[in-house]
Amino acid sequence: MEHNPNHFKGEFQLDEDGTCISRKCLRCEIVKPAQEFSKVPPKINKLGVNSRCKVCVRESQNLLRNTPEHKEKMKRYNQEYVVKNAEVLYEKRKRKYHNRSQEKREKDKIEKAIYSRKRQALIKAGKISRYIIPKEKRNMYAKRYVSSKRTSSPPWLTKEHYDCFDFLAILASLMKSEHTRYALDHIIPLRGKNVCGLHVPWNIQILSSSENNKKNNRFDGTYDNESWRAYV
Repeated sequence: MEHNPNHFKGEFQLDEDGTCISRKCLRCEIVKPAQEFSKVPPKINKLGVNSRCKVCVRESQNLLRNTPEHKEKMKRYNQEYVVKNAEVLYEKRKRKYHNRSQEKREKDKIEKAIYSRKRQALIKAGKISRYIIPKEKRNMYAKRYVSSKRTSSPPWLTKEHYDCFDFLAILASLMKSEHTRYALDHIIPLRGKNVCGLHVPWNIQILSSSENNKKNNRFDGTYDNESWRAYV
């Protein structure tokens, strides 16, 4: 392999063993220590270091990456790579999420055991009641409900639909009396046992809080879903 004569232009300094101590960068033309240059095989450069310092190489690479031609080239390359290696990428992603979910299950199991022991100790000490739902669990239920509403909202909902949600919420708050409070309920529940309804205005009804709690996530297979009233 012929050596590029440009690789030996400039000033350089060698020690007794013939190792390069410092050399002049061909781009910025500044003499720098050998640590400022990337190491290369002797076949490419007899000095064992690159002809351009790391800073100059990084700057030239950044300029290249910002060009439209390079961006278009990398875009085509990534698309072709995904098509050619679809099965390999799928298996890699599958293993990654399987291992992550397994680690998460083990971590949750340990945290649940620690939390259970702490709660039992507080119950025995008489500091909390056995029948009161802990604050952490209530927060978990609330976050899960908000997440289910977000995932059950279709992407085609418009601003008028969300205004309708606000109107129903205000209406429910105005309907409350001295002994009764009202809440918005999904006719087809968002987290039913065998069904998952949508968070849309026409799937909303106003019920009292007691009726809403008794209805829970019951669903009888009809759109009206009135069979739960038999349990009231």
